[in-house]
Amino acid sequence: MNHDYDAIEMHKANHPNTLHYLNDIWKVDPLEATGGQTVDLAWFSPDCTHFSNARGGVPVEKCVRDLIWVTTKWIREVHPENVCIENVVELLSYGELMEKRDKDGQVMRNKDGRPLMIPDPARKGKLFEAWCASVRQEGYSLEWRELVAADYGAPTTRKRLVLVARRHNAAIVWPKPTHSRTGRGGLKKWLPASSIIDWSIEVPSIFDRKKPLVEKSVARIIKGLQRFVFTDPSPFLAPAQASAANHADLIVPWIMKRYGGMVGNRIDLPFPTVMVQGTQNVLACAKLKRAPADGYVTAAFLAEYYSEGGQHADLRAPFPTIPTKDRFGLVTVTIRGTDYVITDIGYRMLTPRELARAQGFPEDYVLTGNKHAQVARIGNSVCPAMAEAVVRALLASPQPKRKAA
Repeated sequence: MNHDYDAIEMHKANHPNTLHYLNDIWKVDPLEATGGQTVDLAWFSPDCTHFSNARGGVPVEKCVRDLIWVTTKWIREVHPENVCIENVVELLSYGELMEKRDKDGQVMRNKDGRPLMIPDPARKGKLFEAWCASVRQEGYSLEWRELVAADYGAPTTRKRLVLVARRHNAAIVWPKPTHSRTGRGGLKKWLPASSIIDWSIEVPSIFDRKKPLVEKSVARIIKGLQRFVFTDPSPFLAPAQASAANHADLIVPWIMKRYGGMVGNRIDLPFPTVMVQGTQNVLACAKLKRAPADGYVTAAFLAEYYSEGGQHADLRAPFPTIPTKDRFGLVTVTIRGTDYVITDIGYRMLTPRELARAQGFPEDYVLTGNKHAQVARIGNSVCPAMAEAVVRALLASPQPKRKAA
């Protein structure tokens, strides 16, 4: 059930035998949808955008935040034996809203004249407490935990709040992790981001882009080079096919984050959270040739950024004078006893298929719609591995006894 056409179409393509409702979930009749059958498990993933910290101080909509209450409607009308709800951890702070005011104390309004609303810090979490009470009043036990998808076999560190309610106050059973960061204790090691990359795709140079990168992106690239190439005692080396695609002897890649002032991740760690926009995490890399090699363009670029005066080069302007030998050392690295020169720096967005892999979807999962629609659906999705683990743990445990009719 979803009001989003693209979401319904993608789900239909992969689950053709499922009954789909392209509709506002409030307008779906629970009894009609279930046909009067017993519901063993109901899964809800209400819109999380108006809770997520990723919005910053952007105003929120009450109607979106109140979607959590649809779960109470379903509990009261069809009495599911088990209920799972997935959202961002900020759902715990769900409370009343207040009018947003400017520095002069005046109420700020949107284009149609309605006041802009923001969470009231004085009533933080009050509506969440009320929602919990409404579930427990129906005879359901209720617990919640923050789960990391990487712990259940997905190659992403995406964290989500999962709430579980069980009828007749039955005991709640949580899945045990199958993976961990280190792989100790008999667990498998987290899957790395390198496992989702298509290394046969060339990573375009940052130096011949039609539109130059913004200053912040360039700064993050520089920091990434420092952390993952220059100072890393054991840099990750991409497979040989990546070098072939980029006409280089070696490729040193990393996942660059385009938000929060963060440098990025090593590519042998799980992928960060997949965003709805799909542009918040990109693949960056240093392209290396065995020294001596022509790395003058890269050297000049880095010399500008490392200059004592802190002056930054404008990528649209001609490159400055070729640096002297000591400056040239900035782009010379020794890897496994061999000297290399950084001849180019690559940067590209990840494809929808790569992002789907990061989220844990199988290769045969059909991605429908245009690229924007595909990325948005992936960013909004629940990691299959984590969802499966939660559901299996619940359905494998003793089920609540149904009362005689």
